[in-house]
Amino acid sequence: MKAPMSGAVLFDLDETLTDRTASIVRYAQRFHCDFGKAFAQHTPGDVARVIADADQRGYAPRGVVFDALVSRLAWQHQVDATLLAAHWDAWYPMDTLGRPDIVSTLQTLRDRGWRLGVITNGATARQEPKIDVLGIRPLLSVVVVSETVGIKKPDPGIFQLALKSLKCPGSDAWFVGDHPDNDIIGAQHAGLKAIWLRGVHRWPDAFPEPSFQIDRISEVLEIVHNQTTSSQH
Repeated sequence: MKAPMSGAVLFDLDETLTDRTASIVRYAQRFHCDFGKAFAQHTPGDVARVIADADQRGYAPRGVVFDALVSRLAWQHQVDATLLAAHWDAWYPMDTLGRPDIVSTLQTLRDRGWRLGVITNGATARQEPKIDVLGIRPLLSVVVVSETVGIKKPDPGIFQLALKSLKCPGSDAWFVGDHPDNDIIGAQHAGLKAIWLRGVHRWPDAFPEPSFQIDRISEVLEIVHNQTTSSQH
């Protein structure tokens, strides 16, 4: 059964479509290859742990991560954090790894008639390449990056921009994300139905948990199908 032509399923990018932990491990291997001779006693695993501890799942200021790499690795000579920042900007997006089944899930949604999109906070130069590396660009009808449009989640305006581009009312749209405030509560305030990907952030006690929750991206298919079918009867 195909969805209404106006229907849309929109996704957060980092930690929803991407696996940030796995991506950091992959990037740490590249970092160690490029800089490891300067701190020979450290392994790629050590580098990954330093990044992950400082990164706070992407919510720490970027400078905190690079300062941690400078201070917590036993460099044999002085290193400039700006050099490490440039390396991250150039290579971390290229080392992005996706969560299981994202391409097949998005393809199935498209085949069922849904239009798809990504709404993400972050720098355009880092976020756009991730979409290409994941191989999902051809499946998307809209991509909205906060730096590009000057609005950040959870501001309802960024969700409305995507809906306007698709000519889709919020009542016919779903948003899938991992962050309770930026993704789920933000999308709900914009009038979208929201699906929370558990396991990344703890749900805040001050708000009721959302009706729709998943542990894997592929579970979106059943929720969207069942809710669409029930609404048509």
